[in-house]
Parts: sequence; C-alpha cells; structure tokens
Amino acid sequence: MKCFGNVMVICSVMLVFVCSLFISGTLRAEEQKNVEQQKQQPEQAEGVPKIQFDELAYDFGKALQNQSLKHTFVFKNVGTAVLNIEKIKAG
Repeated sequence: MKCFGNVMVICSVMLVFVCSLFISGTLRAEEQKNVEQQKQQPEQAEGVPKIQFDELAYDFGKALQNQSLKHTFVFKNVGTAVLNIEKIKAG
C-alpha cells in the first residue's frame, strides 16, 4: 500500500506539471494570436474622439413635486477627432 501511495503522489505531480505546460502553451498561443491581430489592423489615419465631463453627477437635493429643475453638464472633446453626439435621452 505504501508503494501505491508513492505512485499516486508521482502521478499527481506529473498531472499538475502536464496541465501547467498545456495552460502555458495555450496562453502563449492566445498572446501570439492577439499580436497577429494587432499587426493586421490598419493604422488609424485619423484620431479618436474622447469626451470629458467636468462632473459626472449632480445632486439636486430636495425638490417639491412638479418643481422644474435645471442643471448644465459641461463637457469637451479631449480627443483628436470630431466628437459627434447623437440620440440623446434623459435618464
């Protein structure tokens, strides 16, 4: 029985080693695939728009029912291309 226990330990260690090699190889293959995809993507001739808000939220505090409230969110385009804003909806 003692010999069987040693065999089980050796088999377990070998299994862990083989699994780690498989996972390592899979991760390397995935990384290589990502590098190849990046190489195939054409360089962007134009820049990218990027919106930046002065504030992301505003607390109106307590308000009466049917009271009209107003706030202006200030933003700017800090990107290097034209920023188009479409289909605006109140939340």
